[in-house]
Parts: sequence; C-alpha cells; structure tokens
Amino acid sequence: MRVAFAAAALGAASVAGQAQCFEPYQCVFHHNVGSTEYSWDLHTLCRGPGSEYSYVDSQNHTYSFNVCGNTSTICAPNYPLYDSHGVAVQTWTSAPACSNPATSGCFDWDTNTPVCCTGACAVLGTEFFQFQLINPSNPLTGGVQLVHVGMPPE
Repeated sequence: MRVAFAAAALGAASVAGQAQCFEPYQCVFHHNVGSTEYSWDLHTLCRGPGSEYSYVDSQNHTYSFNVCGNTSTICAPNYPLYDSHGVAVQTWTSAPACSNPATSGCFDWDTNTPVCCTGACAVLGTEFFQFQLINPSNPLTGGVQLVHVGMPPE
C-alpha cells in the first residue's frame, strides 16, 4: 500500500495523548541535498481513534489507515489472522450481526479477547513505514510518500 502526502517543512507541534500514535521522533523524515537538510514532521497527521483516514476503491473495498500510528479499526473475521490491528486494515464485506462477543467465535488476535466478528478483512501493515520523496529533484515542495510494507499473505 502506498500513501502519499505532501508535507510542510518541520515546525508543527506534536500530537499528545493519542496512544495509537507512534512517538514523534519516529515520524520525522530527513533528506540531505548537498549541504542543505530538509526535514518533515508528519506526527501531527496521526489521527485519534475513530477518525483515521479511509478510502473506498472501485470494488467497494474499504481501507482504514493512519499516518504515524495505528488505525483503531479491528480485523476479527471468523478465521485466524497474524494480527487484528495495524497501520492499515482492508475490509471487503459487512460485519455480521452480533449480540454477545463471548459467543461470536471471533477474537482480537493481538489480545486473545472475544470480540464481535467483523466482515472479511486483512491487516495490511503493522510496522513503521518508509519515507520516500515523491519528486527527488524538488525536495522542498515535491512531497513525501509513506510506504507501508505489507503483511505476509494469509
């Protein structure tokens, strides 16, 4: 999954109090061109629970993702997963009705806690991302791209 953002130069304040956001130092990208260093602080793009970024593609797959943090979207279908949470989660069916998580048969695979089942889904990434310049010949205003390394196929 590739997510591209144009980012302003370093100087924005850090977002505090959002446990799902990574530490600020993990979200600063530095790039040197000759003797000039450019820096971008993307930590302020991390959104709190329930307000992450979302995208629906032409096949009606929903992608929930966050920048510099995990999404609060849980992936708990009725089949085992490597992880239930991550920086990006894809869903492609609706969640079934659920009145009692304890009897649903689905689990948060990260905590082993019973939860209501979600629709078919996959956690697309759980690790930090890699930074790349969108336009290396224009580091100041050409934009920064965040690349999330994908999970192994399930």
